[in-house]
Amino acid sequence: MGSLKETYVKLEGHIVVKKDGGHVPHKEFLHEFIRWLESNGYGWTGSSVQVDQDGNSIDDIG
Repeated sequence: MGSLKETYVKLEGHIVVKKDGGHVPHKEFLHEFIRWLESNGYGWTGSSVQVDQDGNSIDDIG
């Protein structure tokens, strides 16, 4: 029997989050993103920060 192999994907870029009525808090987005990944059998490790449209780190929108 063969061994299970892992595949890795590195993402570089920004995710544009749009929601009726305003911004999505960073924690809320991250929770939903990880939930979606895990529901598809994926995992995630790394870090994330909230950024403005120019890619500059900003305080989390809460």
